[in-house]
Formats: sequence, structure tokens, C-alpha cells
Amino acid sequence: FMTGEVFALLRQHSILARTLPAMDADAPWHPEAFAAGLTVAAEGSVLHHVFGVRTQALFEQRAPEAMPDYLSGLLIGEELRAQAFTPGESVWVVGAPALQQRYAHALRLRGLDVRCFGAEATWHGLQAVAHAIEERNG
Repeated sequence: FMTGEVFALLRQHSILARTLPAMDADAPWHPEAFAAGLTVAAEGSVLHHVFGVRTQALFEQRAPEAMPDYLSGLLIGEELRAQAFTPGESVWVVGAPALQQRYAHALRLRGLDVRCFGAEATWHGLQAVAHAIEERNG
């Protein structure tokens, strides 16, 4: 999925860029806005709901600082809606802490057992694969 890419494009290069606050890496997370986005995403029609992000901002239906988290929940919710998970299933989340937090929250709300690993897990995994290939090929 290109969820992060779509989020960045919408935040920086769409009409939403004018109505949402600037990105701040130290901004607090708004889990209630994120969860609201997840809930709305379950209905489908993500493009319709992305337009709703703009209307919510224009009519001040949600605190401006919470709108990026609502959009994040909407997009991550759409990504996860397309996945077939079984409640209680174990899922590993690998990535930066802020993304781990969001994905883990969304997955736990779906009843999944979530384990988080830092981005270095990708590097270690690639090293293990390279080592296994090297051993196999001599």
C-alpha cells in the first residue's frame, strides 16, 4: 500500500494543505480523532470521506490540530479494511514509533495481537536473507 505517500500528497499538495495545520513532528497525537477516522473508513467511499476532512476543517467540526490524525485514521482504516484478519491473530508492525503507534492502535481495535519492532528490524531481516543466500550459493 502507498498509504504514507497518499497521506503526504494530500497534506502537502492538495486543497487540504490550506485547511490543515503544518506538520510538526512533536505535535501530540489525537487518538480520538484517529479512531474517528478509522470508524468512518469502515464505511468505504474513502474519496468522499477525504472531502469530508476539508468540510470538517472549514466548519470547525473538529479541532484543527486533530485533523491530520483524523486523516491518518481515515487512510490507515481504508488500508486495513482491505485486509482479511482473524480476531486474535498476531500481527507484527515494523517502522518508526509514530507509525507503530497508529497501526498498533488500529489493529488492536480490530481485536488483533500486535507486536511492534523498530525500523532496524527491516535491516536485520535483509541481512539475514542476504546471509542465507550467500550460504546457499557458497
